[in-house]
Amino acid sequence: MRRLIIYIILLPLYALSQDSSQNSQLYLENYIDITSNSLNYDFANKILFQGKILDEDKNMWIDLLKEKNVINAELNTKLDFQISNKKNTFLFSVSDHNILNSSFSDDLFKLIFKGNYDFQGDTLSFNQSSFIAKRYQKIQIGYKRDFKFIKITGSLAYLNGNHYYSLLSEQGNLYTENTGLNIFLEYDLNGFATNRNNLSLLANNGHGISGDLELNYYKDDIQINWYLNNLGFIKWNENSLIYDIDSSFLFSGIQIDNFINFHDSLLEEEINNIENHISSEDRKSFKSYTTANFGFNAQKDIEGSLFEKVILGVNLKWRPNIDNLPIGWEKIKQGINESNYSPLYYISATYNHKYLYLSPEISLGGYTESYNLNLMIGLKIHSIFTRLKIYNINELIQGNSMNSLNMYFQIGKNF
Repeated sequence: MRRLIIYIILLPLYALSQDSSQNSQLYLENYIDITSNSLNYDFANKILFQGKILDEDKNMWIDLLKEKNVINAELNTKLDFQISNKKNTFLFSVSDHNILNSSFSDDLFKLIFKGNYDFQGDTLSFNQSSFIAKRYQKIQIGYKRDFKFIKITGSLAYLNGNHYYSLLSEQGNLYTENTGLNIFLEYDLNGFATNRNNLSLLANNGHGISGDLELNYYKDDIQINWYLNNLGFIKWNENSLIYDIDSSFLFSGIQIDNFINFHDSLLEEEINNIENHISSEDRKSFKSYTTANFGFNAQKDIEGSLFEKVILGVNLKWRPNIDNLPIGWEKIKQGINESNYSPLYYISATYNHKYLYLSPEISLGGYTESYNLNLMIGLKIHSIFTRLKIYNINELIQGNSMNSLNMYFQIGKNF
């Protein structure tokens, strides 16, 4: 088995060595994304930097909310090396991934920022809410082969899991009586957390694998691409924490006959009542999934036009919040729904000059579920090349009202 693995790894290199017309490429890329489908830059700025939040701020943010609200933040860095000849390409990369993804109802936001006083007689729902934060590194090796009319690219990666924290609410409701005396709380929560004793940025709290597969069909002036990228999982260590809380209880107000004699012991009964409804934590391993991208696009060359190519495609994401279903159609639907990402449709065109590359794009969907204008600009000077893609340009001109900040940068060299 070991010899077979070594043979598979060395086979692309052997194929490359049979052709002297080799070329190689080394590049560094960085991707940053801060996106919400409802809340804007004003919310982030006041939460993170200003401290004091006024009632008019809270009311303004509540007016922006949707039934399901999404916040996604990513910071990914990748170093990639490729060496190729006419038909074979050998791929190697290392990358660092930092991801935060959250979804919540408007009722949960109101409860956190306004409390339950203004909602006496109402039921606040925080069903299907989630918070996931994770960090990991990827070491990837791949191979691309060019056949007649088709290119096939495949890769495998080892994942070094650093940290993972999640809180998932499958069901949650809070009802406050009109008098405010009784509060009924019903909830079903799951929580997962890696070892908190080792908070190093490069901690090894888990291991995993992921894979990519891409098929490119081309003939004449048409090219069609199918892809499935970053499909994988991380198995976190045995000392990870797992919380499973499923209960409901009625909380009644505390009657105080003599305020002067009030002391902490009066709260003990209520505190014990709440603690009895909280399951004890369990230490064991669990599995989380990477966020996979899959989709297809079609490209057509254009003659006699400023733009030499037009591209039309769709992208989806897949990431179940919890490993609770066997592989099958229900698992596929679960991963798509819980990714908090709607299908992203896009159309773009490319202009490729000797020194300049331009690619304007219009997209619909993703984390924002709205239309957006994107632009990639590239420069090439001798063997050095660089590209910058700015997403959601229409959002940037809105100032404090913008919902996203999303950019991709690449710099590299051909050898």
